[in-house]
Amino acid sequence: IGMCFLSPAANNRTQTIAFGDSNNNASGKIVYNHSTDDLTLTAADNIILSGDAVGINTSSPTRLLHIKSDGVNKSHIALIDNDSTNEVFRVGQQSDGDGFLQLLNDSAEAKISLEATGHSLFMGGRVGIGTSSLGSYNANGDNLVIRSGGNTGLTLSGSTGGTCSIIFSN
Repeated sequence: IGMCFLSPAANNRTQTIAFGDSNNNASGKIVYNHSTDDLTLTAADNIILSGDAVGINTSSPTRLLHIKSDGVNKSHIALIDNDSTNEVFRVGQQSDGDGFLQLLNDSAEAKISLEATGHSLFMGGRVGIGTSSLGSYNANGDNLVIRSGGNTGLTLSGSTGGTCSIIFSN
């Protein structure tokens, strides 16, 4: 062991290694909390991890960032809105073990939900494929716009013996 920090049982059971200079005696810190087994890295600017790969919940990462799930029905990656505590992006694992990705609005309502199995939903409004100007079409029929510089179409293809339908309903 190169360095060892021991905490008396009576204190708050944290150990700190602080890095600084004459202007700031704690511009960078490594804090270990023995009570919770949490390790905190803090810096006045950036924290840079360099190496081949970073693993979360795995000791043998095979990707630049490798996160191993610790259970189903969980969001494992999230982006939190800057002026609230609401998630606006999340990636996780469904109850069947497959993955999901969701985009949420500022009220934490999932408006786009992509699931590896089950239903994928687009509930945030109109959808454009091949165009970024949805409003330039018929205002009564522009919820789905498919546009191309060449031939444009919609193909429905079912399995052998299956049927394909477009159903219009009020």
